Amino acid sequence: AGGNAGGSGGGGVDVRRAAEQARQHAAVALDELYDAVTIYSDVIGESGRVYQVSHPREVLYATTELANAYSVVGNTDAIRALMERASDVGVEPDQLIFNALLRSEAADKSLRGVSGSKQE
Repeated sequence: AGGNAGGSGGGGVDVRRAAEQARQHAAVALDELYDAVTIYSDVIGESGRVYQVSHPREVLYATTELANAYSVVGNTDAIRALMERASDVGVEPDQLIFNALLRSEAADKSLRGVSGSKQE
């Protein structure tokens, strides 16, 4: 259904907008996963009920992937929020998420440097 894939003209803006929308949708899906893990963690061993998330590792993988997406655009605050939310449900961030946080800090500084140099 149309849209510029990033060639000439305003395509880069379209791609960035689409990427931001994809990250927002992924964040909503991950939030639902966090809620399922909270329920799963609270009843493990006490009920035969089956939940969508079979293991907190799935949340760690999903959190890592979204953290990597945020790191590309330098959204450090979003990564910190992901880390906090994962910890709240008992899934501790691993070195891959911390690496995404470091890459995000570098990307943020780089992006600020580029936009700052153009304005001055």
